[in-house]
Order: sequence, then structure tokens, then C-alpha cells
Amino acid sequence: DGLRRLSFTPVGAESAVGAQLREFFGLGPHFPFAQLLSASRGALSRRLYLTSAGGAAAAATPGLRVVAAGVKVVERDSSLGVGCSYRLTQEGALLMLPFLSRRVLRVSPATLAAMLRAKTLSLPYGGASGETG
Repeated sequence: DGLRRLSFTPVGAESAVGAQLREFFGLGPHFPFAQLLSASRGALSRRLYLTSAGGAAAAATPGLRVVAAGVKVVERDSSLGVGCSYRLTQEGALLMLPFLSRRVLRVSPATLAAMLRAKTLSLPYGGASGETG
């Protein structure tokens, strides 16, 4: 058949990538790293997918051919000076939002409307207790 055989493996919380994602995006201990999967043929894939606990268990079933599993939530990014080699994907942003404690900007509807009209807007930085970025 024409389907490529992929191996879906979890990205461990203690792996180098897991530690980088935890630090950069502020993923806490409640983030389901066992459900964050790499679709690969031996090496860590360019895209990482978040799936349900049942989906992760099914993807790990020996002999079961899995073609796709989960929603693409992060993708490798080679931009320099960013601080993380992965970026959130548009399709995964809302799924990841409840787990993010960093890199989130919360603004009022009025501020968002002003930003869209002006295309730029200075926002106050709240420091450690009220960090906005």
C-alpha cells in the first residue's frame, strides 16, 4: 500500500525538547506530555501532535498502523534569537492555551480593537506579578 509507516512516540517531560517547551511556554506539571506525540521514522519529528489519552494508547499499540494522531500543536522553527526551537501552530493554539503560563497576552476587547485599528500599540509591562508577555 502507499501509506508510509510512522511510529508515534511520546515526547517525555524530561527530554531535552520537553524541558525546552516547559520553560519557554510555561507548561506546568499538569501538561500531558504522554499525549504529546512525535510522528517519526527514528528521529524526533518536525511537528508534534497532542492527542487524547486513548489516542496515545492506540498509537502505541504494537502492530497497529496509525496514519495520523492528534492535532499539530507545535512545529520546529529555525528562527534565530527566539529562545525555543518550536513554535505554536495556529491549529493547536486554542488546544494549548489552558496549559500555557508564558507567551500569552491577555487584552480587553477594547485594546484588541485599538491594536487592530492602529496595527501597533504600546502595552504596559506588568513585571513578574502581572507579566503580559
